[in-house]
Amino acid sequence: SDVLQTFVLLTGLVICIVCAVMIVGGWDAVMAAQDAARLSSIRPGHGLGDNAPAPFWGFLIGGVFLYSSYYGADQSQTQRLLAAPSIRAAKYSLMFNGLARLPITLLYIALGLALSAVYYSNANQLQSLVHQDNINTLVPRFIAMYLPAGFRGLLFSALLAAAMSSLDSSLNSLSASTMRDFIEPRLRQRSGDNPEAQLLRWSRITTLIWGLAITGFAFVVGDIASTVVEGINMIPSLFYGPILAAFILGILSRRARGPGIIAGIVAGVLGNVLIWLFVPSIFWMWWNLIGFGITYVVALTLSIFLDPPQSDKIEKTTLNASMILGREKTWIKHYAVLLVYFMIMLLLAFNSQTFLS
Repeated sequence: SDVLQTFVLLTGLVICIVCAVMIVGGWDAVMAAQDAARLSSIRPGHGLGDNAPAPFWGFLIGGVFLYSSYYGADQSQTQRLLAAPSIRAAKYSLMFNGLARLPITLLYIALGLALSAVYYSNANQLQSLVHQDNINTLVPRFIAMYLPAGFRGLLFSALLAAAMSSLDSSLNSLSASTMRDFIEPRLRQRSGDNPEAQLLRWSRITTLIWGLAITGFAFVVGDIASTVVEGINMIPSLFYGPILAAFILGILSRRARGPGIIAGIVAGVLGNVLIWLFVPSIFWMWWNLIGFGITYVVALTLSIFLDPPQSDKIEKTTLNASMILGREKTWIKHYAVLLVYFMIMLLLAFNSQTFLS
C-alpha cells in the first residue's frame, strides 16, 4: 500500500509544481516573488544558545541521531523492512532511501516556493488561499482554487495518500508493539498455544484505541510548532535518541541489563522534556543527541549495580566491532558510495550562496 501511495503522492507533487510555475510565469518569476529571508532556511550556527532559527550544525548532528533511530529502530520502518524478501533486499531499500530522500525533499521545497509565489502574486487571494492565517491550508486551497477538475481529484487523492501512508504505518506499528509486548503474552498464558481468534479481536481493539488516542492528541499539539513539518519532527526528537541508545546497548553491550536500559530511556525522555520546557535556547534537533547520551550513561551506570546477564541468554544476540566488519565487508563499497554522496551534499551546503547568505 505504501508503494502505491508514494507513487500517487509523487505524481501529484510534480503536477502541482508544474501548474503553480505556469500560473506565475516561470521559475524565474517564482524566485523573484520570494522574500530573501525565505531563501536562507538553513542558517550558519549550532543552535546551542545562539538563537539560530534553523542552525546547520544542529540539523546535521541532531539529524544523524534522528534518522539513525528512525530507520534503524522505529517499528514503522522495521515492519517495512520485514516485508522485503531478504536481508540483501532490505539493505538495498535503505540505501535507495538514503540516495532518494534528498531529491524528494527538494521537490517539497520546490512546491513550497512555487505555491508561495502564487500566494504573493495575487493580493486579492491571500485570505482565501490561507484559511484563517493557517499556512498549512495553502496546498489544499491552491488545489481547490486553481487546478482543473481532473488534476484536482488526482492531487487530493495524493494528499489523502500521504496522510494514509503516515497513519496506517503508525497505527499498525503501535498496535503490533502493544500486542507483542503486553497483550499477546497474557493471552497465550490464558488460552494455550492457539489464541489466534482472540489475538485478531484484540489487535482490532488495540488499533481502534490507538486511533482514538492519536485523534485526541492531534487536538492538543497544534500549537507546539509554527508548521506541521516541524511539529512532527519535534515530538519524535523527544524519544528517538533514547530509543537508539537502547538498541545500540542491546546490540553492542554484554553488560547492559533490561531494568537499567528502561530507567535510561525514562531519564533520557524526561531530560529532553525538561530542556524543552526550561531551556528553549537549545534547538530541538539537539534533543536526539542529548537523549541518546543521557540514556546511554544512565543505562550503563545502573547496569553496573545489577547482576550481569547470563552468558547463554545473550549468546548470538550481541555483536562486537570485528563481527560487524565480518558481516558487512561485502557492503563496504556500497557504504562508501553513500559516504561520498553525503560529503558532496555537505560541500554543496557549505559553498552554496543560499547557505552563506
